[in-house]
Amino acid sequence: MYDYHAERFVERGTHHTMKYGVLSIYETNTPCTGVEFKFDKYMLTMMLSGHKSILFDNAQFEFFPGTLYIPGKKTLQVINIPNASLFNPTKCLVLDIKPSFLEQFVREVIDTEQSEWFTTRINEPKELDYFLVNEEGTID
Repeated sequence: MYDYHAERFVERGTHHTMKYGVLSIYETNTPCTGVEFKFDKYMLTMMLSGHKSILFDNAQFEFFPGTLYIPGKKTLQVINIPNASLFNPTKCLVLDIKPSFLEQFVREVIDTEQSEWFTTRINEPKELDYFLVNEEGTID
């Protein structure tokens, strides 16, 4: 799932296989800086605890609990995790959904909703580099 470029990155992953994908929780227990990685495809990520700074394409954002982030595929990201420890781990959820399931789901929504707003935007695809939302209460 990840393409890591740093041997010093210390994390533990727990993976749960589902019919339409894999749900993983990654826990980092040591501070680290300059960790490079990229996803081969779009993934939904959500910070559960702790904090990461993520840098990519001359942009930076702070990844805090409750933030949802879909990084660009094949985009090199540089991660800094300054405060992780055994007693204060950083935990991140990663959801890898099979593309065929997502395509089927979107088609079913379009067929059942018949929403002009929704179908107009789905039929005008725009390639996004990433998606980020930080709404209070996302994980409450």
